[in-house]
Amino acid sequence: NACQTSCHECMRDYSNLAYHSILDWRLGIDLARLALDPAAAIDFTPAYWSNVPSLAIHRLQAALPGSTVASFAGLPSVVLGPRAIIAAHPLWDVRPGMVHPALSAAQAAASTAGLSSEFRSTFMLIRRPL
Repeated sequence: NACQTSCHECMRDYSNLAYHSILDWRLGIDLARLALDPAAAIDFTPAYWSNVPSLAIHRLQAALPGSTVASFAGLPSVVLGPRAIIAAHPLWDVRPGMVHPALSAAQAAASTAGLSSEFRSTFMLIRRPL
């Protein structure tokens, strides 16, 4: 929890300075898991993802006056007017017709609440909430 994406203790040094903004140790672990097992489940259940989606959503909510934090199908979200912005794992597919099942469930729950929905990866929420 002390290191949200990467730091000088583990991944950052002068030689990779140009890439500091995109380094993320959690994604590195998930990519390694996929390399070892292409069928590995990629989601927020591993301990190293604990609290990351919630923290990322709270960053967005703090940047959007009048918004509220909600949860749809277990995924943290920000509700602003008639829309819900749902936190997604950076490796989840969001293309129409290919949407990850967890996101489909969250989208259905938001729709039931009368909200349109969009997905934002935790990668982007942490780096650029807006």
